[in-house]
Amino acid sequence: MGVLTDRTVGVTVILVSTLIFLYYTMWVIIMPFVDADQTIHAFFPDRYWAVALPAGLIVLGVSVVLAFLGVMSLKAPARATTAAPGTGIKDD
Repeated sequence: MGVLTDRTVGVTVILVSTLIFLYYTMWVIIMPFVDADQTIHAFFPDRYWAVALPAGLIVLGVSVVLAFLGVMSLKAPARATTAAPGTGIKDD
């Protein structure tokens, strides 16, 4: 039962990401060459958002990763700062 569910989720993720890719590709690459009076332009936002939306998502993603790393480094136990005997490293 678990394999069927995993496979269904995988297929769904692939289909959704393919649809998003095709929509974005059409929006950014094809729509600038379509006349502005065509009705298909009603299905796409302004081209400004084609740059602003991915840039915002990248900033959000980097912020989440850095926040996660910061929280994990604060939760990590402190390491011993003294040198082990016999290593030849001087302990200040």
